Amino acid sequence: MKNPILILFFSLTVFTQCKKDNGSSILDGPWVDTQKELITLHTRPPGYGSGDSPDQANIDSTLSHQNAFIQLINQRLNTSFTQTLEIYLYNKYEVESKLGVQAGGSTNPKRKEIYYSFGYYQYYPNLKLYDYLGVHEMVHMVAENSIGTGGTTMMIEGLAVAIDGTLGNVGANRKLITEWMSEFRNVGKIYSPSQLLEKLSTINDVEFYAQSGNFVSWLILKFGIEKTKQLYLLDKAHFISDFEKITGQTFNSMESNYLDETRAKP
Repeated sequence: MKNPILILFFSLTVFTQCKKDNGSSILDGPWVDTQKELITLHTRPPGYGSGDSPDQANIDSTLSHQNAFIQLINQRLNTSFTQTLEIYLYNKYEVESKLGVQAGGSTNPKRKEIYYSFGYYQYYPNLKLYDYLGVHEMVHMVAENSIGTGGTTMMIEGLAVAIDGTLGNVGANRKLITEWMSEFRNVGKIYSPSQLLEKLSTINDVEFYAQSGNFVSWLILKFGIEKTKQLYLLDKAHFISDFEKITGQTFNSMESNYLDETRAKP
């Protein structure tokens, strides 16, 4: 039998009914609050509403994975994020009304809060594990608090996808970005950095996220993480003009190299 004192030390669970102090209805209780290391995880109690709520095993694995992901992200971004944060995990049936999405969620870096849906247990082939939240939203949390406010959707979402390394549709298994790029390459749908920067309406969400992630991965490989972090901060109006100041290469030259390499990959 496990030592109950040791369990309490690593994972402290409290049941709360109160509304959170920012007055937002999306944070209305009841919640089961469980704290481990940097994270307090808020989950719905058993029997709440019409959907399944996380059990203790779900809670424990989520906290273990998310705390580990913070360390992984710090390593890959060369950052030192150590701030406490909160994750709100909503039952599947209430996600659309609470968060306005069918699945997934969002991050509020200033409040140190992540809001996400429970119920989509996906396999992350690069990490060789299953998880409900994954890495993406935690990258936003770490990046915005450690690097600064991102200036373009291409770099904000691209960095999160690059560090995550995968992308998935609602209810579907996640695929590596390299797999997505192979599919786009086969149908001749490789977008340029200029097109991604503008976030053209003709580019669908999967294409945009996957190809922005691929581009940011390429930037990290070519110019290093520190210069990529400087590019992350540039707004759209200055991204092309300031690109050379940061990297030593013109944007047009870089774009040509990127497209040549990306289109040529087997």
